[in-house]
Amino acid sequence: MQLLLVIFGFVTATAAIAVESFPGHAPDRRILETQEKVDSLFDQGKYDRAMFIYRHELAPLGDKYAQYMVGYMYLSGKGVAEDVVTASAWYRLAAERGQDTYVFERNKLMSLLSEAQRAQSDKVYFALRNALGDVALIAGLIETDLHSLSGRNTANAFSQVAAGPGASNGRDAMSQRTADRIRSRMRYLERKLSVDVTITEDERRRFAELKARVRRGMSEFETRR
Repeated sequence: MQLLLVIFGFVTATAAIAVESFPGHAPDRRILETQEKVDSLFDQGKYDRAMFIYRHELAPLGDKYAQYMVGYMYLSGKGVAEDVVTASAWYRLAAERGQDTYVFERNKLMSLLSEAQRAQSDKVYFALRNALGDVALIAGLIETDLHSLSGRNTANAFSQVAAGPGASNGRDAMSQRTADRIRSRMRYLERKLSVDVTITEDERRRFAELKARVRRGMSEFETRR
C-alpha cells in the first residue's frame, strides 16, 4: 500500500500547506513578463521555444503551471517527442503542492500507465524532484540567504564606524529581513516533511543537514547583533 501511495501520489495532505504560503521566488516583473511571453509563444505554435522557456527558465523557479505545461507538451508531442512516462513525472511534480487541477490531471494520467510505466515514472519523477522540487528549491534559497546573512554580518563588523549609524541601521534591517525569511522557509519545509508521505529518506537527510547549518548560521547572526 505504501508503494502505491508513492507511485500514484494519492495522498493530498500537502494541500494543508496553502499555495499562497509557498515562500519561493517572488513573482517580480521579469518573471511575470516571461510567463506572458511563453504563453504567447505557445498560443502561436512556437513550441520549441515555448518548451525551452517553460523547462529551463520557469520550471526551476517552482512555477507549477510551467511544470505542468512541460508535462502537457510531452504528453501531446508539442515541441518534443511524445513521451507519456516523462509527461507523468512532470505532472507529478506540478501536483506536489496539492492544487486540485494538477492533482486531478496527475491521477488521471497515472491511472492509464502500466505497472512498468509507473516504475519508469518513479525514476524520472524523483530525479526531477531532487533537482526542481519544492524541498530542493526552498533549501537552495535558504542556503543563499545563509550565505548572504553571513556576508552582511561580516561587512557590518568592519564598516559600522566608517559608514555611520544610519547605514548600519539599514544593513541591520536588511539582515533581519533575511533572517526572518530563513525562519519562514524552514517552517515551510518542516510542515511539508511532516505531512507528505512521499518525502524520500534522501530529502529528510538533506533537510537535517540544512537544519544544522541554519542553527549555526542563526546563532552566529544573533551573536553578532
